[in-house]
Amino acid sequence: MAMSNYKIAVLAVVLLSIASGNVMAQDGQLEKLHLNAALYRGPVAMDYPLPFKGTVYVFSDDFIVGNVEYNEKLYIGAMLNFDAYRGDLCIKLPGSGMVLVLDKNLVSYFTLGDKMFIHTGDDKSVMPEDYYQVLYDGKDQLLKKVEKHFFMKEGVSLEVYEKDRYYVVKDGKYYKLKKEKHLKRLYPHMRKTIYRTTSALRRIHDDKDKIFALVMEKIEKSQEGTL
Repeated sequence: MAMSNYKIAVLAVVLLSIASGNVMAQDGQLEKLHLNAALYRGPVAMDYPLPFKGTVYVFSDDFIVGNVEYNEKLYIGAMLNFDAYRGDLCIKLPGSGMVLVLDKNLVSYFTLGDKMFIHTGDDKSVMPEDYYQVLYDGKDQLLKKVEKHFFMKEGVSLEVYEKDRYYVVKDGKYYKLKKEKHLKRLYPHMRKTIYRTTSALRRIHDDKDKIFALVMEKIEKSQEGTL
């Protein structure tokens, strides 16, 4: 059933308030924590104004130990998380619950545990500017863009849902990847290998990321003659 105009208006107001900008951290707050590194001088992440079900972060609400290359300097062992609704890389100050937002223009890449993310948008990148998770990185690349969105369930409960997009970067171009058939179009000489590998993997995995990554690895090794 279509949403009423009233419900649509309520949802629009909620989303507008959620997407509102951040405020800058006061220098005094950072000085008390004895943090002067450029990494901890960003704006404070705004709280979400209303309760909701789910998480806006890429994996969970828990901040994860990771690394980030920021302003061409590598920082190791930072507490990081990625807000996939606002598209912000967030960092938690040591010894504090304060969460800051890193300037996207200064981030080259970051890791969340063993998961790698890159920031595209420079002159060398073929992808539209954004953060992408790297699922496979060989001669060709397999990237994933995670987005979180809100919806109003039954006009009462605000909930989060995830939308994933997959891309293959090949020969200086990028291609959207939704299903196995799209891989077959990109690698027509590997159609049988792709079909057999995907069918076998689906019997033991239900993780789409893992299946796509393993198929990409199989394609590359087959092309190189290393299998």
